[in-house]
Parts: sequence; structure tokens; C-alpha cells
Amino acid sequence: QVGVSASADELRIDLDEPGAGLRWSATFHARYLEDITQKAGSAKRFEVFVKMLCAALQRQGEALHLDVLTYADLQVLKTRKAAGASAGSGASTSTAAAQASSNKRYIILTYASEFDRVHFPLPLACVAAHIAAHV
Repeated sequence: QVGVSASADELRIDLDEPGAGLRWSATFHARYLEDITQKAGSAKRFEVFVKMLCAALQRQGEALHLDVLTYADLQVLKTRKAAGASAGSGASTSTAAAQASSNKRYIILTYASEFDRVHFPLPLACVAAHIAAHV
């Protein structure tokens, strides 16, 4: 379950996993989001990015898609991409770095047009386990 709230210059994303009682969260400043869209090759203003994210959450249209990935999921995708690009470049991550990242979740907003497919990654940190209410 994904929750989004935005102000004039910040975007907050909360991800709840009810079955496990876990929550991931992050607050992104407008400049950060504008920078990642520019680095991804599809520069967007903050307001436009927020509208795109909300449209993807509400499943409006087919051009926007939202995925939630774990660190392990991302590593599998990177390995597949690297294998397709060149068979000789085997970058490995340290065990400590993998463990530190293993508790994160990543919201990937994908914008697909006729000629482009752009991914905007948003990392979320595990903030706490939900505590059951006392009866």
C-alpha cells in the first residue's frame, strides 16, 4: 500500500506491507526529484513529477507504471542489464553494503512513450515495524 503527500517543494512517500507490519518511507525535495529526472534523460518539473506519480498510483493511462522492488530485485535487474551489455564486466557489491541496502524498498516510476522508456528510482528506508494496538 503506497501513500503519497506533497507540499509546494517536498514529496513524501510511505509504503506499508500490512502482512509483515513494516513501513518504508522517504521525503524528497523538489530539487532532488528534478535532478533525477534530468539524469534519467527526461527532465520534469516537480509539479509534473508529482502528477505523474499520482497518475501511476491511480493507474490512469498506460504510459505510467509503478513497481516496488527490493535491493535483491535491483541487483537481478542490474546483472541482466550488464550481461546484455558486456559479458566481461562483473561488478560485485560487498556483503556489508548488501545488508545495509537489503532493508530498503525502491519505488520505480516508469514513463513509457512511443520512442522512450524512462525509469525514475525512489529509494525508501525502513522506518519501523507497526506496533499492534493494545486491547
